[in-house]
Amino acid sequence: SIMKTTADQSLLKRFSGKSLLRIAALSTPEQREAHIERIRAKEDLAL
Repeated sequence: SIMKTTADQSLLKRFSGKSLLRIAALSTPEQREAHIERIRAKEDLAL
């Protein structure tokens, strides 16, 4: 849906260079997933 696409785009914008580097620096995929989930949880609270 259009709403979902817009949300995905704004989420991608939030994943700017610094957070992507931080995520890439995490050693395991599990740690990356957990970090992304934390960012997403913050997004949900901001809405």
